[in-house]
Amino acid sequence: MDFSKLSARQKAIAAAFLVTAVLVVYLKAVHEPFSKTVHGYSAKVKKYESQLLDIRTKFPPVEEQRKKISALKNECEKLLEQITEVEKKLPPKKGTSQLIGEFTRLAKEARLLSIRQKSMVKDGYNKIFIEIKLAAPYPTAIAYISRLESISPFLRVEEVDINETKGKSFEEGGAPVRIVVSSILGEAPLEQALKADESLKTPEVKRDILASTAKPMASLNEKDFRLEGITFTEDTPTVIINGEVFRVDSEVKGYRVKKIMPGSVILTDGMEDQLLTLNR
Repeated sequence: MDFSKLSARQKAIAAAFLVTAVLVVYLKAVHEPFSKTVHGYSAKVKKYESQLLDIRTKFPPVEEQRKKISALKNECEKLLEQITEVEKKLPPKKGTSQLIGEFTRLAKEARLLSIRQKSMVKDGYNKIFIEIKLAAPYPTAIAYISRLESISPFLRVEEVDINETKGKSFEEGGAPVRIVVSSILGEAPLEQALKADESLKTPEVKRDILASTAKPMASLNEKDFRLEGITFTEDTPTVIINGEVFRVDSEVKGYRVKKIMPGSVILTDGMEDQLLTLNR
């Protein structure tokens, strides 16, 4: 077609058609694929931004983490220093003989029967258990325990058994006492000697709880309570009153047999104790 023979109107229409065709081709061939690519990249960028935000939320910045790690490290160093200082005050593993010696020295007011020790490792530390057996009046035993605890803040009284004074115990100097003490042992030499606090005030004991509080039997009629015999054994002592055999806790005319001793018997009505003595 000869473009020069067209009228001005036809030329304008042809030019418009040509421009439209070129634009359509451009959009189809160039712009549309490019737009899809850009859209894909935009979607990926948003996805990565979301992942990055999630990572930042879960994992604080490296610098902040470094500060926290440094603070924890300083705290650990302080704790290690404190532990080291505490370990210096522990009774030393090589100084157990000094500890036993102090236990023996403190028993000067009692009769020391035996001391036994046993060592073991627990939670990474050496630990010692010491069993002390002695004979002592109740107030003396309490004072002894109090002095033991003053030797070191790491000494712990695990067990205490104080039995009633009877039979041979009188000859041995008091009630049988058994004490078990434990302590953690350190490796470092002790800075000061293991000694009890001599300025410690002895605990006040108003009375020996193991001593008899029996009162003389003045109000009982001897005809109603004739003590005729005693069979004394450590386990099952018996007594003959008015021709009948009674044991500890038996009832005798409104009284309970509280205690049977080699030469006498204590009866109680729950308020007062009364003493019956065997006439030989």
